[in-house]
Amino acid sequence: MYKIILTLHSWIAMLALVMMVVAIVKSLIGWLGKKPYAKSDNGIHASAVGFLYLQLLLGLVLYFFLSPQVRFAGEVMKDTVGRFYTVEHITGMILALIIAQVARSVSKKRGSHAVAFIGFTIALVIIFGVLPWMRMEGLPMLRGL
Repeated sequence: MYKIILTLHSWIAMLALVMMVVAIVKSLIGWLGKKPYAKSDNGIHASAVGFLYLQLLLGLVLYFFLSPQVRFAGEVMKDTVGRFYTVEHITGMILALIIAQVARSVSKKRGSHAVAFIGFTIALVIIFGVLPWMRMEGLPMLRGL
């Protein structure tokens, strides 16, 4: 079960990253082109945030029930892998989700491409900062590359 959920979590992460990039590019084009905020902009932002929420749901299942990397007792803070998965990864991802959600809500309310661009860009930078880049067990679809 762990490997199935981890694989889903990894593949959906790629979709979430693509949607985040699409949201950022579309927001930048709208901002620089002084275009009005459209329903399609909100749809793209909602999709990006929706994928992040799906990631959170799968991540929480891994975090609380399945992951052998997460530990709540012992000297987890002295173990870099344990600390990464128990503290750093989840904290960064939740922070990025909150920023993306706020950016979507505020940009929709104000009709602002600038708010969307800045918020989604900050969220994406945080996400890239806490991805398990060097931990191939965290990205099963990259094994063998």
